[in-house]
Amino acid sequence: MNTLLYRVRAAAGSLRGAGHDENQDAWCLSRAPAGSRLGTICAVADGVSTVPRGRWAARTACARLAGFLQDGEERDLDDLVDLVGEIDWELREEGKGTAACTLSVAWLRDNFACLLHVGDSAIYRVRDGRVRRLSQDMANGARLDSFLGMGPSVVDQLQVHLEPQRVGDGLFLVTDGVRSVIRHTELAGWWLRTNRDPARFVQGVVMESHRRAARDDATVVAVAIDPPSTRRHARS
Repeated sequence: MNTLLYRVRAAAGSLRGAGHDENQDAWCLSRAPAGSRLGTICAVADGVSTVPRGRWAARTACARLAGFLQDGEERDLDDLVDLVGEIDWELREEGKGTAACTLSVAWLRDNFACLLHVGDSAIYRVRDGRVRRLSQDMANGARLDSFLGMGPSVVDQLQVHLEPQRVGDGLFLVTDGVRSVIRHTELAGWWLRTNRDPARFVQGVVMESHRRAARDDATVVAVAIDPPSTRRHARS
């Protein structure tokens, strides 16, 4: 018997922070080709501003993740972890030690969210009106303890786990430009006020971060988990 897969609606947005001359964040929303059951990859990356190529690091990481599902080959979680290791190597070799970023990833597949995280961005879930942080804060004050570009040990530092999805869940990936000015408990209220609409939620949260004069760049990816589709397509 085939399992009915939950449907995913997603949106993303970003604004430059008041303390930056350019937006050093990046995001990824990538769906597998039609007919594939590989699902959707969502990610946010925050370039480390204390190194010269933080913006390039964040964009490179998200560009590599965007291609993860696009060749039609079967993938598993080990493949995604290996890719993160490859990205770390690329940042170190190409950046010559001057490229680093945080990374938070959600791979939505087979009614599970496969979560990977390193750094001080965050992954939250709203379920039954309650917000829970699903990622660990890997920072000691203003200093990052773990990040992409730190070296091979990043794979050992990487937080990896599976979270079952439920109809009605909201999943949010945010950079610290959002975290620094909007409490995580406020996200549930925004989700309800926008009627679980990812695009409206993203726009509202990003603009509110800007209104509150966030110093860091504010980036949000929002995902709504909907019931399986039971619609039958007409035969031609």
